[in-house]
Amino acid sequence: METIVIASLENGLLENSLKGGLGILEKDLFEDLKNFNIPDDIRFIFISPFYSKVEEQELREGEIYFFTREVKPQENGLILVDEFDEKIKGENVKFEVYKFPRSNGKIESYFVFCKQFNHPLYRAGSAENELRTIYYFARDSKRFFERNNIYPEILILNESDTAFFAYFFPDSKKFLDPYSL
Repeated sequence: METIVIASLENGLLENSLKGGLGILEKDLFEDLKNFNIPDDIRFIFISPFYSKVEEQELREGEIYFFTREVKPQENGLILVDEFDEKIKGENVKFEVYKFPRSNGKIESYFVFCKQFNHPLYRAGSAENELRTIYYFARDSKRFFERNNIYPEILILNESDTAFFAYFFPDSKKFLDPYSL
């Protein structure tokens, strides 16, 4: 089976998460693929980090207020499908992988979570922490794939922040634009 993996730091499939332009693109692509007659020997896998904090804004009495809200994977109906520990700086860190409930055998979406992602999208607090987030996301996506016999033939990297996927999956073909297939 040919597996096409779409990696992005944003994913617009979740109701209570930040939806930047790439997240909206990923949601549209996920939904649009359901309208095509995908051959039985091809599957699409979307993978994104799950951020447990979401930044929001609200207009009150002519003023814009910003606030951060905590979210849990279960609030989005995500289903835990795998968990494993990684040693990070001498500490065991638990990684959890959740599956989007509207996934089917040909089009699936997964979310990787660990305490390193306990911040809003693109707001890790420092460049070093942001780099750690994107590194752990790629490395532990690979670990999840290996544990579940998923071997991507094609990677679609929607942004430069997914470049570590090219490192961890050196034998996969890479595309930067999902519509270039």
